[in-house]
Amino acid sequence: MLDYLKERGYINNEDYLKTMNQLKSYADDGSVQSHFILNVPGANFNKEHEIFTIKYMYLIFKELNSELFEFENEVHPGPDKTYDVNKMLPFTAWAHYHGIGSYSEMENLWKHNIETVNYVLDSTKPSKSTIASFSLKYKDLVDSFDLFIKKFSLNLGLISGEKIYWDGTFVKAYCNNHKKMYPAQVVYLDNFIKKHYGDYLNGESNVWEMLRNYFYDNYMYAEELSDILSTLYAILNPRGMELLKYAVLTEKRTKKTIKRLQKMIDNIDGENSIGIVDPESRHMNDKKGKMGLNYNYQVGTDSKFGFIIDNYIT
Repeated sequence: MLDYLKERGYINNEDYLKTMNQLKSYADDGSVQSHFILNVPGANFNKEHEIFTIKYMYLIFKELNSELFEFENEVHPGPDKTYDVNKMLPFTAWAHYHGIGSYSEMENLWKHNIETVNYVLDSTKPSKSTIASFSLKYKDLVDSFDLFIKKFSLNLGLISGEKIYWDGTFVKAYCNNHKKMYPAQVVYLDNFIKKHYGDYLNGESNVWEMLRNYFYDNYMYAEELSDILSTLYAILNPRGMELLKYAVLTEKRTKKTIKRLQKMIDNIDGENSIGIVDPESRHMNDKKGKMGLNYNYQVGTDSKFGFIIDNYIT
């Protein structure tokens, strides 16, 4: 594989051997401690280290799929993005290779000063939100690179495909009694917002504006809205009222809330409560037999070298 990479021009022999060889020296009797290079990420790895393989595979992938990277030439207004695809994509692939998919766990990799991560990220430190933003915006690109690695590994014989072992675990959703609503409450709030916000836009009613003043101007119009408020407080739980208060403040928040409620409606499961933050989670027993909103995460690994072949979450 190294010969192939050299022929393609990805590796300069002199620079590669100088930088990537294991930079350790010992006295003849082996009593002298090896040197450790602190200011050159990657300098302490053996040249066959997996992180280099992922970097080289990324270069090949980018050359063979240049149409997927046309966005690099696009100019967008506003501040520069806080991440570099040429760093983030190999970093994401390396994390997935080790079975790490949580944004928090990926952030912890550089926080723990892991040298492979410092090398692939060139010592940059993306936050959890930055990692999440990249993963969501370039989901198709991340999936394409993961698939490329699997096919490449299959052609090299690193994956046999003869036996796949599956294992699963429960992942607790970001939800508690203060972050959920029941289906009837969700549907009612969705209809209420669409009706009164629509009437406000069409100039047919000022209830929406009055609700904004009620929530944000010391309960103004409480008497005029008494019937509507009585119904709202009777049907909605405190989480629903908080969503309504959030929605009435600006048009942007209104549209965001409608979108959130639609996602919750799409995930209604009978009469079970729905998580506001994680509406796709499901009621199921965890390993301790406790019922709650969880995800069921499944991972399939190849029997030959333990490569992760596929994963899904329900």
